[in-house]
Amino acid sequence: MVFVRVTDGAAPGGRALVADLVSASEPGPWGHCATGTAHPTPRDVRLIVEHALAVGWEPGVPGAPLVLTAESGDPGLPGFRLPAGGNAPG
Repeated sequence: MVFVRVTDGAAPGGRALVADLVSASEPGPWGHCATGTAHPTPRDVRLIVEHALAVGWEPGVPGAPLVLTAESGDPGLPGFRLPAGGNAPG
């Protein structure tokens, strides 16, 4: 799993963005819990931010972090998926 955290440096105290990425590739001999070979690129991070903005993330507004999960939709990341979770955007 790769942990992505995004904040707006120009808006201290603003709402953070959280996206935990799970490799979509087949598990290695130790399963998905082992360190994978997939790493997000700058393009992947851009897709995550664009998706978050599309589902209502306002980075300059104070509030609890927006946690992207599978329920928030697919940001179109090749090689990764978002895990299921109960903390949908809002």
